[in-house]
Formats: sequence, structure tokens, C-alpha cells
Amino acid sequence: MDEQKRQRLKRITQSIIGLPTLPTVITELISLIDNPKTNARKVAQLISTDQALTAKILKLANSAFYGFPREIATVDLAVVVLGFETVKNLGLSVSVLERFSGTDGGVDEFDRQKFWEHSIACGVSARLLAGKLRYRMPGEAFAAGILHDIGRLILSQYFPAEFSEVLQLMRTEDLYIGHAEEEVLGVTHAEVGSWLAERWNLPDQLEKTIAMHHAPGRVVGTAELPSLIHLADFLCRREKIGDGGGDKLPHLDPAALRVFGIHEEPVAALKRIFGYGEELQVEMAKRRLSPASPVVVTTTAKPSRRLRDSSHRLNLNSLVSTTPEPGPADPRTETPSGSNRARELLHTIADVNADVAWELGLHLDSLTESEKELQVRVGALEETNRLLQERLTSGQSEYAQLRASMDELLNLHDLSEAISTSFDVEDILDQLISLSGRVVAYEGAGVFSLVDEDARLEAISLRGEGELLQARVRTQWEDGIVDWVLREGRPIVIDDLESSDGHTFVFVPMRVRGKRIGLYALHCSRPKDDFTQSEIEMLAVLANQAAAAMENSRLYTDVEAAHQRLKQQQRQLLLSAKQAAIGELSGGVAHEVNNPLQIILSRVQLMLVQQARIEADNPKLVDGLELIESNVKRISRIIRALLGFASHNTIEAEGQPFGIAGAIQQACALTKHQLDQKMIGSQVQVEADLPDLFGNVGEIEQVFINLLLNAENAMTGGGHLAIDARRQDDWLEIRFQDNGPGIPADHIERIFEPFFTTRADSGGTGLGLAVSYRIIENHGGTITVESEPGNGACFIIRLPIPDSVAASDPNLSEP
Repeated sequence: MDEQKRQRLKRITQSIIGLPTLPTVITELISLIDNPKTNARKVAQLISTDQALTAKILKLANSAFYGFPREIATVDLAVVVLGFETVKNLGLSVSVLERFSGTDGGVDEFDRQKFWEHSIACGVSARLLAGKLRYRMPGEAFAAGILHDIGRLILSQYFPAEFSEVLQLMRTEDLYIGHAEEEVLGVTHAEVGSWLAERWNLPDQLEKTIAMHHAPGRVVGTAELPSLIHLADFLCRREKIGDGGGDKLPHLDPAALRVFGIHEEPVAALKRIFGYGEELQVEMAKRRLSPASPVVVTTTAKPSRRLRDSSHRLNLNSLVSTTPEPGPADPRTETPSGSNRARELLHTIADVNADVAWELGLHLDSLTESEKELQVRVGALEETNRLLQERLTSGQSEYAQLRASMDELLNLHDLSEAISTSFDVEDILDQLISLSGRVVAYEGAGVFSLVDEDARLEAISLRGEGELLQARVRTQWEDGIVDWVLREGRPIVIDDLESSDGHTFVFVPMRVRGKRIGLYALHCSRPKDDFTQSEIEMLAVLANQAAAAMENSRLYTDVEAAHQRLKQQQRQLLLSAKQAAIGELSGGVAHEVNNPLQIILSRVQLMLVQQARIEADNPKLVDGLELIESNVKRISRIIRALLGFASHNTIEAEGQPFGIAGAIQQACALTKHQLDQKMIGSQVQVEADLPDLFGNVGEIEQVFINLLLNAENAMTGGGHLAIDARRQDDWLEIRFQDNGPGIPADHIERIFEPFFTTRADSGGTGLGLAVSYRIIENHGGTITVESEPGNGACFIIRLPIPDSVAASDPNLSEP
């Protein structure tokens, strides 16, 4: 059929009044989703206008395939779960099936039931191969698989006579369907299907796939989808599912394999594709697809695996051919009519001069052979050029992939370096959020930790529009979406239903050793379908690295705290041992020194009395005796302190229950005069209903008095002293806080050592705090000090509540 007739057939096909059209809602849906500014709410509103489509969308969203934790009752949430592309392809596929399923008439030899069986199987096969060959839009592949042979329906319905002749020619001449259609109609069903797609304003990619699914090697530009459908159609026809256009298996175009990086030998490549046949059969058996048309896919059409049956084994080399099914004619393959005309002229010349005609015939034969050889060389050069172009394209793609991989490695290196040089959580999270900006642009970013036994999310770091992000994440948590993401354990991109500008969320779960610890969220202005798999995977790697770093920081903090506690305990142990040794020594020394001192003191006092009786005028002697008396009394005070210190290290005083409030009030009453003289105000705050303690109340009062007098000595120019007593778990905590000059850092480590004093010139013995330390230790408690120079000092006493002591150590006897 000449080109003029072919164009006429195209115009007739596109202008047939009875030709089905897509529903208005589907055409509007395709247009709306192809608009980059579309958001999920607009899509949901349009779907809601069609009850049938709404029901199908909700049914698919609630299917086990998506595994959402609770029922999806609204179209808005269904659109978010399924995604724009899945919704579009589902609506398109269902509409086409409904438009053609009930059409009457057509060619009797054309089995519509088997046609739909093959189309649906091709859709399932395309989605299966999309996962195997890493094609990122399986929903688009499914729709293209269903629609790839739609042209055969048009020919059967509106050109029955011609299509019947096509089917007859296929049987009698053993032709492929494409060759028979070219012979009878001058066009193939693939071209007719593409005209219908053009009339329906389907996406260009889908129109191109319908037109070129038998010859993907001729596609100009991106050929992934046509190649995928070519392989899916080939697999379905190999497995003999439905009617794919005759029993004769078509040639496989090797270009379809090269598109997906399959450069194996033909036999090995085909075995690889055939290996998915059994999985396709399982998928078809599981789904038992039943669209609105009377088509039902069954599993009884053939055995599940004929590849192992030698009686059905094919010659695999014969299936691979560089000659695809016929499409538009290639002018280079047409035989020129010039040689035929020349031979006609030779016959005329032969009638005049046979010798000249014979010689010219030789030259003509030589020229013809040279022309054929030249054509072969041109073809070889063109093939070489095509291969070089493919290698160049492949090299550019590999370079781009290598560059992207290098960027990913650099980002990972930067994050790893940040992790290795810092145990600060804030620094780690800052690095995570900053490096994420190199992967995807965001308007808001935040890291949220799970608290209260995974009952809620708490923001620990926000960037950009963090407050808005926090509010939106809280809403997603309440809707169950965030919990679903955390349970799935993989990152996901969903639409922001509250945004009218097409914003999206990227949710990345943060896990450490299989335990979920939080969520990393990004709020982006990019459409959902613009995110690539490598970007999502990169964000997941960054989030996992940060989660591991946070866990390491927590472990480091715990170890550091344990180390500090150990150092404090070692210091207390050394101090206790030192005090015990000094107490034992000082007790013996004080006892031995005290008796001679008492003799000296009594003799001096007797001499003073005698001197007063005789009324002798000897003032120097009296002054000397009084000086001796004063120093001997000072030595006696030191000895009494040593004896007291020794007694606290060797015996435990008799104990009885007492109230801490009374002990504090008694100590304050005894020191009120000294504090008032130094203009030191005091404030006492005791928590109500504190339990009684067990011990020696006199000793506890002595500790309080020592601390009050130390504060009085520290605040020489007046000041303020705050005393606070309250319960902390199983302990009573008493704080003495002054606003004096504070304690130098080098003194804090030695402040409880015996004989350490900063007031030796004013009578300080260095035993007050040492004795206080021993008293509190004998009562099972602790005394510590916190101070910064210039900001006062705070002495903290912690005494155990008797019941808690008995509960924690049943072998501990009462003091």
C-alpha cells in the first residue's frame, strides 16, 4: 500500500465516530499529574468526582501489597500511599479495559478473551522485569504492557474485512503478524495503536512505546520503556499466555538487551530472560486478574515450566536476529531500478552490435557488484558508527555514575570525619543536616528522637522552617504514617497534603543495631517523582551513620560519667583510709600529750592565783603566765579535737530517730549570734513531711554548725546563706549555699583532709570538715562541695532514709 493510502487509513482511524474515548476524569487526571505544580489534594479532589475510580483506588491502597497498618478511608491518604504515577497508571489501565471490554462486533477468528489475557500478562511481566532490570517506574511499565497491542483491537473492530485477511495470510503463509499487516494494510497494529494514543493525548513515552515495542532498536532517544515492553511481550509469547499475535515466536531485538546493560552472548541472555517465566506464572496465578471486561486469567493454559522439556526446546540462536519486525520502509534497502533500465538498453544495443553489448554487460555486472560491495561497506560503517555512538553514550553514563559515586563517597568521608572528631550530638546532627543539603535541597530539616517508650517524637535538632516541619511531623505521627515508616525501616517520600505548592516529605528512619531510635525528616519543594533512588539511599546512609555516631556519643558519655564516679570513689576511699590512719595516730598522741598539758595548765593557773594573793607588782610575770595559759588552752582545744576525730573513726555513737528540721533549727539557733555579728542573713527551706533519720542527732548538729561557721568565716563582709532540705528518691539532701568568694579549684580536692586549713593564723585547726566528713560517712551518707571562684560555695549532704538502707542492704545493722 502506497504512502498516500497509508495516510488515508490513519485519518480514517482517527476520525471514526464510534472509536472509544477516555473518560473526561482520566484525561484531566493525566494532565493534572503531568503538571509539576500539582499537589496530592488536587489529585484527590479530582478522583473523588468519579465514584467507580474512587472505589478502585481505595481498594488497591488497602490491599496487602502496600501493607498499611490501618484502613485507608480517604482518597487523600490513598494518593499519598500509592503515589501520583501509580494512581495515573491505574486509572488509565482500568479505563481502557472498560472502554473495550464490552465492544461488540469484530472478526470472529480474533479471540478477544485470549487477547486480554495476553495484555494483562504482559503488564504483569513488564512490572516483574522492571524490578529485575531496575527500571524505576514499574507502574508505568504495567500500563504500557496492558496497552501495547491496543491497535489489534482497533483493526478487529473497525477494519474487520482487512484484519480477517491478515489473520488468513498469517495461517496460509506462516507469516509474523507484522509482515501480514504490512502486506494487507500497509501499516502494523503498532502504528494504529500509536494513532489511538495520539488521539487520546496519552504521554509521549507511552505513545512511542506502543508504536515501537516490536523494534526498540529504532527508537530515537530514550528506549528503556519500549525495550522493557519488547522483552515482556516476548516472555509472555514464549510462555504462551493468551494470544500475542499468532503462535510464531517473533525475533528478539538485541538492542532491547543492551539498553539494560545485558551484553552477554545471545543464548545466555535469552536463558536469563526465560528464567523469569516461572515467576511470571506464579504472579499470574496469585493475582487472577479480573477487570471489568469478561477476561479472567487462568493458570491452566500451559504447564508451568516447559523450558526443561526437550520436546519444546527452541533453537535459541535462531531467535536472535538483527532484523526486527517490519516497520516503516527504509529507503536504503530498496533495490534501485537503474540497473534494470540499463539491461533493457543493452538488449536494444545487442540488436545493433552484439560485441559492444557484451562488453557493456561485463562493465555493468562489475559496476553492480561494486555497488553491492559499497552498500555492504556503508552498512558496516553505519553499524560501526552506531556501536561507537552506543559506547560513547555508555561511557558518558558511566562517567556520570562515577561522578555521582565520588560525590557520595566525599559526603560519607566528611560525615565520618565529623563523627570521628566529635562526640557532641549537636555537632553530629549539624553535619548530618548540612551534608543532606548536598544531596537534596530542603526548606526544613529536623531530627526527632523516640521518647516515653516510643510513645511520641521529640525534636532534638531543627533547621530552616523547623517549627513548621515539627508541626507537620506531629500530624503525620497522629495519622500513623510516621509509625508505618519506622516499622517498615526504609526511607519514603510522600506528598504534603497541607501544602498547595506540591511540597513533599522525606522520612528516613534512624536505627542502631536493629533498634529504632528516631526519625530524620526533610521538607522539600520538589515533586515526589523527581527524587532518584540514589538520593534516597544516600540520605538513608547519612542518617544511619549519624544514628551510629549518636549512639557512640551516648556510650562515651556513659563511660566518662562512670570514670568520674570511679575517680570520686577512689578519692573518697583514699581519704577515708588517710583519716582512719590519722585518727588512730592522733588518738594515741593526744592521750599521751593531754596529761602533761593538764599539769602545766594547773601549775600556771596556781601561780597566777598566788601572784594575785601577794599583790606583788610584777606585771611582766603576770603577762608571761597569762600567755602560757592561753597557749596551753589552745593546745588543749586541738587535743580535744584530735580525740573527737579519733572517736569518730573508731566507734559508732548510739543512734536514735530524729527529724532533720529540728537539727537544722538547733544548729542555726546556736550560731545565730555569730552570723548576726557578721551581718549574714540566712534562709531555711525544709520540704514538708520529710521522714525521720536514724543516728546521733548531736553529731549531725555538729556537722551543721561546722558548715555554718565555715560560711561565716568565708563571708567576712556579710552575705547570705541558704539552707535547703528535700527528699531525693531514697535520700535526704541538705544544701548549704553561701555567696562568699568561693573555693579555689586546687583546694577542693583537699578540703576534707585532716589538718588542711586556710585559717591557721586565726586559730583554724583543719579538723572541722574532716570530722564532719567522718560523721556523715558513719551515718551511711556523703558530703560533697561545689564551688566556682567568685560565685560562692555549696556543701551538699546526702543521708539515707532508714527504710531504703534496710531494703538496699539487709545485712547492714542499725547504728
